[in-house]
This record gives sequence, C-alpha cells and structure tokens, in this order.
Amino acid sequence: MGAAEHWDGRYRTIGESSVSWYEKTPVVSLALLDQLDVTPEDSVLDVGGGASRLVDHLLERGHRDVAVLDVSAVALGEARNRLGDPPTVEWINRDLLAWEPPRRWSVWHDRAVLH
Repeated sequence: MGAAEHWDGRYRTIGESSVSWYEKTPVVSLALLDQLDVTPEDSVLDVGGGASRLVDHLLERGHRDVAVLDVSAVALGEARNRLGDPPTVEWINRDLLAWEPPRRWSVWHDRAVLH
C-alpha cells in the first residue's frame, strides 16, 4: 500500500477531526504567519494541508492565492467540499517527495508533514 492509499483510508475511516494534528483553529500557525507579517497579498502553500482548517482561516483573512498540497485526495476533497471549492484555492493532490513545484510561493506552511 502506498502513501496515498494509506492516508485516503485513514481519512475515510477516522475523519479529519480524529487525526492527532487536527485543530479547529490553527492558533500557532496563524500567530506565526502574523509574526512574519504575511498579508493577504502573499501567496501561501500549505504542505500536507489535506483537510486542515488553515485554508478556511486564510480565506477569512482575505487571502486570494492559497494552495493546499496533500497526498490524500480524500482529505483534499473534505476541505474542498467544506469550503465550496473557492476559486482562490489551488488543490494539489501529489506526494511531496515526488512533486516538483511549478512556481514559488511567499510562504510554505507545514503543520505535520516534515517532522
């Protein structure tokens, strides 16, 4: 079983709120972005973001260039459905280890992938 199959299965069986890194409000991540003076004009890539709620909060703050990268299509689908598939979010279903970024982002955010 590959990484995509593993994480798709986990999200199907336990859901987004049962993973150990779930946060309804990603307080620390948002505070760090504030400390870095990240504004809605900055582009943000949430690496391993899956069904994370960070994208929700970035959109509430007015961000218009957000990308969420995750190996799990199921996790991305949960977030996409929850938000109504906003046009200001790019959903990238790839394995980070094999992915070649096609562009630069102002900020790469990682909550639980590269640890």
